[in-house]
Amino acid sequence: MLRIAKKYCYLTGLLSGMVLFISGNSETQAACVIYGTPGPATQTYSLPFNRMSPNVHNDNVLLSVTKYMKPTGVRCTSRPTYWVHKIENTTGATGIFVGDSPVYKTNIEGLGVYFNGMKANGMEITSTIQNDAVVVPTIDMRLIKLSNSTLSGVLDASTLPTISVYATESSTGAFNSSAVQLTKLSMSGIINYVVPSCSAENKEVWLGEFNTATFTGSSTTPWVDASVVMTCDRAFNNAYSSVKENYVTGTVSTSTRPDHFYSVSLESVNGFTDSARGIMEIDSGGATGVGIQISRTQSEQAWSAMNWIDEHKSTTNTFKIPLYARLVQTGSTVTSGQTNSKLIYTVQYK
Repeated sequence: MLRIAKKYCYLTGLLSGMVLFISGNSETQAACVIYGTPGPATQTYSLPFNRMSPNVHNDNVLLSVTKYMKPTGVRCTSRPTYWVHKIENTTGATGIFVGDSPVYKTNIEGLGVYFNGMKANGMEITSTIQNDAVVVPTIDMRLIKLSNSTLSGVLDASTLPTISVYATESSTGAFNSSAVQLTKLSMSGIINYVVPSCSAENKEVWLGEFNTATFTGSSTTPWVDASVVMTCDRAFNNAYSSVKENYVTGTVSTSTRPDHFYSVSLESVNGFTDSARGIMEIDSGGATGVGIQISRTQSEQAWSAMNWIDEHKSTTNTFKIPLYARLVQTGSTVTSGQTNSKLIYTVQYK
């Protein structure tokens, strides 16, 4: 069965030669301003992928984006200068964190998004002791899988959170009267999230017919291929997509991992004669003095090794899970009869 303080100054004056006294006060504020050529008020990055497939593990990264956008120079009248990346326009938080970074919902149930460096308040605050700085707005996003029940769907990147980038003299990152907006970052693109549907039929494996006289001690029979073949309704595509920009050269590289994970767990219905050797009990009323030994590698393995994670290549809609079985003598004598047992396998491929 398939189973991210105000400063005040007071101006007073006396006009000589006039019987007039003028006094008053005006409030001045420290402030940050853009200098030089400002960057665009809004910047949108178009994702260079249009398809992604799932991994077996929850919390696995399905899409990774690191992109440096157009910079802006900023100057503040007091020091230090703080610049902030702040998450906005989310569809809600999941309550999950990757490190300190909160994971936000996407338009696909079971998929989440987080941004490296963000704290629980959805802000990343950086500072310099200088009055001025060149701020490089950055998208450092990860899309992760949160649930095994994730369904296929279409991810609209324009629905992902946006990032407000601004400079401020507030150490808490507050957008107060000293702050200046530098830019706002967003993403665009349509990505098809495809979860193939796979199945495998029940099967019977014939281990052979042998004379009891062939069992003379710790005898074994030849290994028989008992592999499970999974057939899916579509080929798997890239499981992991990444786009990363080199900060120094500006070169953008993309990559996809061609292999997919799947996990397998096995359960012996009858229990074990010797689990350390992977030997299952056979049905009662049959032969005695023998058991059925299971292996992934045609060599003796402990049953604990029968729960594993492996990979298969993309671009195909079938994959084979290797498994082997044989008879092994477990008693001093062997009596004739049927040597039947049952094995339940669970495969997770999403």
